[in-house]
Amino acid sequence: MLAVAALPAAAGTTITFDERTSAGGVATGNFESGGFLFSYAIDNGVGFRSWGVEGEFAPYNADPDGATLFDNGGLDPSFAPVGGGAFALVSIDIADIYNGRTGGLPTTTYFTATKAGGGVTTQSFTVDPVPGLTTFVFDSSFANVLSVAWYWIPDGAFHGRPAQLDNIVVGEAVTGGVPEPSAWALMILGFGTAGAAMRRRSRPAPQV
Repeated sequence: MLAVAALPAAAGTTITFDERTSAGGVATGNFESGGFLFSYAIDNGVGFRSWGVEGEFAPYNADPDGATLFDNGGLDPSFAPVGGGAFALVSIDIADIYNGRTGGLPTTTYFTATKAGGGVTTQSFTVDPVPGLTTFVFDSSFANVLSVAWYWIPDGAFHGRPAQLDNIVVGEAVTGGVPEPSAWALMILGFGTAGAAMRRRSRPAPQV
């Protein structure tokens, strides 16, 4: 615990998208949240979507007290710090697009980051079509990146659906080489401790 306390945990930030919460949901083009710009290669004005907290789409929202984010048919969604710079991507919460309500398939979401020192790194997570958010942790190759793009591939179908994203935990970049797995684990614990007060864990939506 002493090692965790010694980390620069205050640098951790959790992007919750809760400012996008509305009764009927929100559809937008490029937007800023938590000091990051979420954008498309071509901004069609409705490329990002969030389910609402009331009405017919509320059961689809995996964060019933706030908002999530999903791809609404734009081109090459990505996020990066407003004004540029490197950062560490620590973890993310993911849920099925319909929160396990109808026609869901296990969906694999791929995250590809442009590394500050050159090159790219990729990691994928597969979420089952069950209600509620699942937390996935990035490996240490995401400790010093400039931007992150994502795309999804459905399992068992050619069409499929995107996933809901929430609670993206980011922090200051780790420079001077990629950290060892044990050091990365301590960083994650440090960010989690610092963000505990501000991060609201979404509870699974009730079955209907």
